[in-house]
Amino acid sequence: SRAGSQEDPRRMNVATDQQLELMRSIPLFAEVGKRDLKRLPESAVVRQYGPGDEIVEEGQRGVGMFVIVQGDVEATRPGTKVADLVPGTYFGELALFEDVPCNATVRAKTDVTCLVFRRWDFLAELRHEPTMAVQMLGTTIRRLRDTTEQLVAAFNEKMDKLGK
Repeated sequence: SRAGSQEDPRRMNVATDQQLELMRSIPLFAEVGKRDLKRLPESAVVRQYGPGDEIVEEGQRGVGMFVIVQGDVEATRPGTKVADLVPGTYFGELALFEDVPCNATVRAKTDVTCLVFRRWDFLAELRHEPTMAVQMLGTTIRRLRDTTEQLVAAFNEKMDKLGK
């Protein structure tokens, strides 16, 4: 594989059972109806990366969400490994909704295949099927609430330790 990536020019026309299962496992899509869920892979492209290829670079504008179909990747920030990601996991979901820079560099550790949902295609799909956006909103709000609770708990724990 060459540095960067290779993009399959064909869009995925039919959602396979494996793709649907993968999509259903992503919290953002957990409450999306089956009919709408089947449409999502049609708006995605398949990208392939070789070992060592950079998939996204910290600080660069994100283009969308990457779902790892095959292979292993590593997310890093300067000098620190943030996470190892395996098939069925994803990154870049914030870039689906907002033009924000990537908060980590993600690099392929092995040969990697990703299903990439680009922001402009994804938003066009939501405009076509607004019920999908409403279904995703509930999941997004719950994740935000859970994250807020975790941050408050961690802050309170830190404050308790400082106070003792």
